[in-house]
Amino acid sequence: MTGVNLLPWREKILRRRKGFWLSGITLMLLTVTVISAGIRQYLQGCRIRSDLWGSQQEAVIQQTVQLLAQQQQLNQRLLESQRQNSNRRRQQKTFMHWRTFLSQLPVLMPDSVWLHSLSQQQGSLLLRGQTDTLASLFIFSRCLRALPFFTRIDIQELGPASAGEYRFSLKAGLAEVMQFSEENNDE
Repeated sequence: MTGVNLLPWREKILRRRKGFWLSGITLMLLTVTVISAGIRQYLQGCRIRSDLWGSQQEAVIQQTVQLLAQQQQLNQRLLESQRQNSNRRRQQKTFMHWRTFLSQLPVLMPDSVWLHSLSQQQGSLLLRGQTDTLASLFIFSRCLRALPFFTRIDIQELGPASAGEYRFSLKAGLAEVMQFSEENNDE
């Protein structure tokens, strides 16, 4: 028996529906493919931007580390420069105190006291000289004690020199303002 389609319009509707569903599925597959490709491209762009940002951050960190190292070097140079300037100022003050003392020394000495030598030894000043009278030596010693440059004055030696004269040596402990620090000697 041969099949006869009594309702051809149903077959047309079924074919249309089948075509509609096939085109819908095809369109949906195409849409999913396009969306997944777009998402893949977006994620790849995000990864590339993230990698680029990471490398830029590493470069910034390296520059920051270098700047910090330079800053530390500059700080050390500044501290060294300040220390040297402080030492120079201290040394200048010490020289000023010595100049003041040496300029006052002739005024402090009575006429009958003569100095032969001045020498500095480990925190003290040794004054060697000669005097006509012991009283003038004691006056000279008292005048030296009155100065702020010395901590103490001791008579180290006292003996006869020639007829009526005395040879002496005074040891004067230097005050801190008169001493040169070891740091100053290094420069």
